[in-house]
Amino acid sequence: MITRFNDCTIQNLKDWQIIIKDIPGFPHDGKVFDNLFWITCTNGFILGYDIYDNIPSGKIVEKINIFNHTSHIGWLRGLLIKKDIFIVALTKITRMPRYRWCDLPYDKTETSVLAIDRETYKLVYHIDLSKFGSHPKVFELIEL
Repeated sequence: MITRFNDCTIQNLKDWQIIIKDIPGFPHDGKVFDNLFWITCTNGFILGYDIYDNIPSGKIVEKINIFNHTSHIGWLRGLLIKKDIFIVALTKITRMPRYRWCDLPYDKTETSVLAIDRETYKLVYHIDLSKFGSHPKVFELIEL
């Protein structure tokens, strides 16, 4: 699968078919966990899509607005999923990007890592990364 940012779709690279259309935000990361296909969208959504026959079905089973649940905002990218938590990253926006990332003011954005309880969607842990420079960026979270 490939997350296609510009047209907000997910494409299957085996047969080149667009399998998910009309994603409610610009998709970034994609992971399979607990038999769901999870993506992040730059506008704060984590979406869990049902998987049927090893292909994401396009049916959203879980939709979480990270910005609403944590009061932290930024360009959402990076996703790790564990049994009890989601770990996501935000990157500060210093000027309006070419693609409208969200309808929130970008001057309130931050670069950070958030751990969110999967059951309650409450913020469990927040790591501020601003101490690493005037405009640190996170591109991906990788589990070792």
